[in-house]
Amino acid sequence: SQYSLEVFDRWGHLVFSTTDPADGWDGRYQGNGDVLNTGVYVWQLSALPLGTADKVAHTGTVTLVK
Repeated sequence: SQYSLEVFDRWGHLVFSTTDPADGWDGRYQGNGDVLNTGVYVWQLSALPLGTADKVAHTGTVTLVK
């Protein structure tokens, strides 16, 4: 299967991405490990499940609080 998860800040900057379904975002900037500020972040998930030809895509928001 194919899998992609991306998280963006309110300015559209990519703060986290992975192609491993076992990886999750912990509220840190992937580039340097800094804890990000409280706020709303946008996530995008796309996947091609095994045995299917239809790609699944979802978008949403998550509020990061400290």
